[in-house]
Amino acid sequence: MFGRTPLPALLMPCMMLLAHASPKTPAIFAQKTYRPSAFFRRFRSSCSHASSSLFTPAVMRNRRLRLPYTRSMVMDSGFIDQSRTDPSPSQSARVDTDEKKPRVLFVLGGPGSGKGTQCKIMADSFSLHHLSAGDLLRAERDREGSKVGELINNYITEGQIVPVEITVSLLKGAMEQRIKDSVDSDSMFLIDGFPRSHENLRGWGSVIGDWADVVGVIFLDCPEDEMEKRILKRAETEGRNDDNLHTIKKRFHTYVADTMPVIEHYRNENKLFTIPADGDRDSVASAIESLVTRLFNDAAHKTNA
Repeated sequence: MFGRTPLPALLMPCMMLLAHASPKTPAIFAQKTYRPSAFFRRFRSSCSHASSSLFTPAVMRNRRLRLPYTRSMVMDSGFIDQSRTDPSPSQSARVDTDEKKPRVLFVLGGPGSGKGTQCKIMADSFSLHHLSAGDLLRAERDREGSKVGELINNYITEGQIVPVEITVSLLKGAMEQRIKDSVDSDSMFLIDGFPRSHENLRGWGSVIGDWADVVGVIFLDCPEDEMEKRILKRAETEGRNDDNLHTIKKRFHTYVADTMPVIEHYRNENKLFTIPADGDRDSVASAIESLVTRLFNDAAHKTNA
């Protein structure tokens, strides 16, 4: 098959490989921690918003570089139990077959879509465990003596996603505590505001593995102008320091660039349940209640089959 191929053409791939491995190779490609998906996601995010003065590539690049996070910094802080964060394949797949695995419903939506409000209603109606990734992060940020409080605050202020090692560690600890305190062996969790990115998905799979079953994702679909109006109204009463117009715009951008691909991921796996969330609280709650009831009935039917 190579009989008529010129010699230079055959040598070209080898020459390209040698050039790629040369000392002139950019440092980002030489790093062992380089992930192409993260690199191209950042590039796409910057380019897609190049026409906006708020999201020019230079602004996005400088904003990310201001945050002092590296994975080693989080690990060296002592906040993360590394034996849980980086389990071997055999550890992540190991499940105690004598106990029922916790079941999880993720609840996603943009800032101000009503995730926290609707999860509280569902938790009360169905006796579910509700965990908010955002609430856990804010509580850790404000906790006296926290080793990562300042780091968390920097990310929240910039409207960016907190490092997955921190978020998943907080979620796992909260889930274990709820299970320990619960008298019901069948634990069902509502987790709102997670996973927010593909990196969150990776962290969940690495730390949680087969320890819990993800039933699906409830997506609260709400227009941006409605979400902005709700957040500004909330700022008048709750006083959250990230509920200001400047941070809101950053959070919307992060949601579109990083969280929407996760929503599409679950849509492709037929695990996404979309609920229009621009109506009043009670109408949205009624739609979610019908959905959760159906999910429970389907689960019971499969168990009895």
